[in-house]
Amino acid sequence: MSERDTPPDDLWARSICKIGQGHDCCRYLTMAPSGWSCEKHTVLRMHLDWRVAEENIVARGDNCEGRGAR
Repeated sequence: MSERDTPPDDLWARSICKIGQGHDCCRYLTMAPSGWSCEKHTVLRMHLDWRVAEENIVARGDNCEGRGAR
């Protein structure tokens, strides 16, 4: 299994997704009941991209190729 297939861990969320860093935080990072999740390769991507275009979401980054979703 490659890194892209696994969900982000705490270190990835802090260093790559930039959690807590305002507009630099990745728009695709979410929290699932079982931990961090990346929605870049899911149906939520279009909604999150729309929210960035409308400027009604704080996290606006697109910081990597994407990881796995939970």
